[in-house]
Amino acid sequence: MTAPAEPALPLDIVFNIERLGATPSHVVTRADVATCKAIAEYLGVERVENFHAELALRRWRKHGAVVEGDVGADIVQQCVVTLEPVHTHVSESVNARFLPETTARSGKNKDEEVWIDPLADDPPESFDGRDINLGALILEHLALGIDPYPRAPGAALPESARFLATGPEKRASPFQVLAKLRDKSDT
Repeated sequence: MTAPAEPALPLDIVFNIERLGATPSHVVTRADVATCKAIAEYLGVERVENFHAELALRRWRKHGAVVEGDVGADIVQQCVVTLEPVHTHVSESVNARFLPETTARSGKNKDEEVWIDPLADDPPESFDGRDINLGALILEHLALGIDPYPRAPGAALPESARFLATGPEKRASPFQVLAKLRDKSDT
């Protein structure tokens, strides 16, 4: 049985790392209407407008790269309460490091324990070959900036829905029930 194919990314910006020199390389992209429509479908939102990304790439650790920059777009989503269109502006910073897969794996023994420091920088991403797909990186950062539960200004749940959302009266905990039984037996 074969695994299902991943959907094609609506933004495909492949950068050959061998092009990096002593000075940073800049990648600037603006999406046309058709690409914005494809990005909106990919992200599951109504519309994407004014999409732009500005990235700077520089060499890192001889064979790797650091990607820094900004990604932004105007997003239109449905309000989770009223289903009205909600317009928001998403602006995210990009800061990622990449190392070739062979370099990223070297020095790691698969039998060793892995220690993760939640406050440390993220480990570098690995890439195969000479190319980094900046489109995937841009879409990832744009998706992280989208509000998963957008609300129109002034939108609130009606009282009947609040009752359904919270359920009937709060049930007593088992410890409260036991305390009542103990109090009855004391009398």
